[in-house]
Amino acid sequence: MKNRYSFYKIRFGRIEKLANRRLGKSPDEGKLKFSDVVMFLATLLLFGVHYIPESVEYHREIEILIAVGVFGIGLFLTYYRMAPRPCWAKASAATAMLALVWSVLPWILLWADEVDVEFAQNLTICSAIMWLAFICCFLRLRYIRRRSRQEIAMMRLREKRRRKAQYL
Repeated sequence: MKNRYSFYKIRFGRIEKLANRRLGKSPDEGKLKFSDVVMFLATLLLFGVHYIPESVEYHREIEILIAVGVFGIGLFLTYYRMAPRPCWAKASAATAMLALVWSVLPWILLWADEVDVEFAQNLTICSAIMWLAFICCFLRLRYIRRRSRQEIAMMRLREKRRRKAQYL
């Protein structure tokens, strides 16, 4: 893909950055964000690090729930500053994909003899939490779509009334 603000191999990054800012595009796209670090930490907590001693009863289930909570915080940090409609659309898509991966991946790992059955069952149960989060995000998205359709209809009605009153 050809860059608009370049000449052969010389790039005019400053001009490109200013033009993208003027067009409303974020100049820091592609940079590592704090929410990405939090979600990476959650993945490490889920698959790598065992930080609760084995003497604690249900230690693995507690670790999984903490990792799911940290991942939820990462998703929140990713989407909380966006406009409502794209925020909930992207959040519902992300939670659906994550829930699908968490539903299937443990059984693939079990088939490859990487994890035991109990761990696969626990991850699948935790995917139910993500499916519930997906349902909440999707219902919120439907509510926002319905509300925006109502507001647009009200604006059109007001404009129609104004035009009608203008001719009287």
